[in-house]
Amino acid sequence: SSDEYPRWSRRVEITSRKRPRSPFRLIHRIRTAHEFTRLDAEGIQVRTDVLWCKFLADPMMSPPRVAFSISRAHGPAVRRNLARRRLKELLREQVKSNRLPPGALLIGIIRSKSDQMFEMSPSQLANQVQQLMDELVSR
Repeated sequence: SSDEYPRWSRRVEITSRKRPRSPFRLIHRIRTAHEFTRLDAEGIQVRTDVLWCKFLADPMMSPPRVAFSISRAHGPAVRRNLARRRLKELLREQVKSNRLPPGALLIGIIRSKSDQMFEMSPSQLANQVQQLMDELVSR
């Protein structure tokens, strides 16, 4: 009967997802020390006004693998995580439009330009990322 266990719910509760999941990941993370060492030894470095990037072309790394180098010098964790999320989303757009070559990327913010990066509009930051990708493709 329904009053046998009065505190129990009569229906199964299912938690809803917080956000829709994409069917596949467009970019992966660099996880191993070997990948970082190889990136440091063999990678090429490019810069824009605000961002720098170290890139190692590898056709076997598809989707591309990305790491971020945003130190405490750029501000508190909230600010650093915001920068990481903004850059990650811009990189996803680059992958969707096939502008990001396969390989490993390490992306960072130039320390003296940290404040300038956070004052940029999304379109200005997208232009900076596009400049990085154009420079990588040209090399």
